[in-house]
Amino acid sequence: MSGKKGKFVFNADFIYKMPVHFGGAPFYPVRVVYGADNTVISVDYETDENALLSYIPEDFELKEPVVSVQYTNCRDVDWMIGGE
Repeated sequence: MSGKKGKFVFNADFIYKMPVHFGGAPFYPVRVVYGADNTVISVDYETDENALLSYIPEDFELKEPVVSVQYTNCRDVDWMIGGE
Protein backbone atom coordinates (compact mmCIF):
# COMPACT_ATOMS: atom_id res chain seq x y z
CA MET A 1 0.00 0.00 0.00
CA SER A 2 1.69 3.21 -1.21
CA GLY A 3 -0.64 5.97 0.05
CA LYS A 4 0.53 8.39 -2.68
CA LYS A 5 -1.94 11.11 -3.69
CA GLY A 6 -3.47 11.17 -7.17
CA LYS A 7 -2.91 14.00 -9.67
CA PHE A 8 -6.31 14.28 -11.38
CA VAL A 9 -8.21 17.49 -10.43
CA PHE A 10 -12.02 17.71 -10.40
CA ASN A 11 -13.80 20.75 -11.88
CA ALA A 12 -16.21 21.86 -9.12
CA ASP A 13 -18.86 22.95 -11.68
CA PHE A 14 -18.99 19.55 -13.42
CA ILE A 15 -20.63 16.21 -12.72
CA TYR A 16 -18.65 13.06 -13.48
CA LYS A 17 -19.54 9.55 -14.56
CA MET A 18 -17.04 6.73 -14.25
CA PRO A 19 -14.28 6.73 -15.17
CA VAL A 20 -13.89 10.36 -14.09
CA HIS A 21 -10.66 10.95 -16.03
CA PHE A 22 -12.67 10.74 -19.27
CA GLY A 23 -13.87 14.23 -18.32
CA GLY A 24 -17.01 15.71 -16.88
CA ALA A 25 -19.81 17.94 -18.09
CA PRO A 26 -21.99 20.64 -16.57
CA PHE A 27 -24.75 19.10 -14.43
CA TYR A 28 -28.22 18.64 -15.86
CA PRO A 29 -30.85 16.31 -14.40
CA VAL A 30 -31.48 13.12 -16.34
CA ARG A 31 -33.46 9.97 -15.64
CA VAL A 32 -31.43 6.80 -16.21
CA VAL A 33 -33.26 3.48 -16.46
CA TYR A 34 -31.47 0.17 -17.10
CA GLY A 35 -33.59 -2.92 -17.75
CA ALA A 36 -32.75 -6.53 -16.97
CA ASP A 37 -30.87 -7.45 -20.20
CA ASN A 38 -27.25 -6.74 -19.17
CA THR A 39 -23.98 -8.65 -19.65
CA VAL A 40 -20.78 -7.74 -17.73
CA ILE A 41 -17.21 -9.06 -18.07
CA SER A 42 -14.61 -7.73 -15.61
CA VAL A 43 -10.79 -8.14 -15.46
CA ASP A 44 -8.38 -6.75 -12.83
CA TYR A 45 -4.60 -6.45 -13.28
CA GLU A 46 -1.60 -4.94 -11.51
CA THR A 47 0.25 -2.09 -13.29
CA ASP A 48 2.98 0.54 -12.82
CA GLU A 49 2.12 2.72 -9.81
CA ASN A 50 3.59 5.97 -11.22
CA ALA A 51 1.77 5.59 -14.54
CA LEU A 52 -1.52 5.02 -12.73
CA LEU A 53 -1.20 8.10 -10.46
CA SER A 54 -1.89 10.51 -13.36
CA TYR A 55 -5.44 9.12 -13.54
CA ILE A 56 -6.20 9.20 -9.80
CA PRO A 57 -8.07 12.30 -8.53
CA GLU A 58 -6.02 14.52 -6.20
CA ASP A 59 -8.28 13.87 -3.19
CA PHE A 60 -7.91 10.08 -3.54
CA GLU A 61 -5.11 7.78 -2.43
CA LEU A 62 -3.79 4.90 -4.47
CA LYS A 63 -3.97 1.88 -2.16
CA GLU A 64 -2.60 -0.59 -4.70
CA PRO A 65 -1.64 -0.28 -8.40
CA VAL A 66 -4.51 -2.36 -9.76
CA VAL A 67 -6.60 -1.50 -12.82
CA SER A 68 -10.12 -2.88 -13.29
CA VAL A 69 -11.37 -3.16 -16.88
CA GLN A 70 -15.04 -3.84 -17.43
CA TYR A 71 -17.06 -4.60 -20.55
CA THR A 72 -20.78 -4.01 -20.19
CA ASN A 73 -23.46 -4.73 -22.78
CA CYS A 74 -26.82 -3.19 -21.83
CA ARG A 75 -29.62 -3.93 -24.27
CA ASP A 76 -32.52 -2.44 -22.33
CA VAL A 77 -31.48 1.16 -21.55
CA ASP A 78 -34.30 3.66 -21.80
CA TRP A 79 -32.26 6.84 -22.26
CA MET A 80 -30.17 5.41 -25.14
CA ILE A 81 -33.22 4.96 -27.38
CA GLY A 82 -34.83 8.35 -26.85
CA GLY A 83 -36.92 7.23 -23.88
CA GLU A 84 -36.69 10.68 -22.31
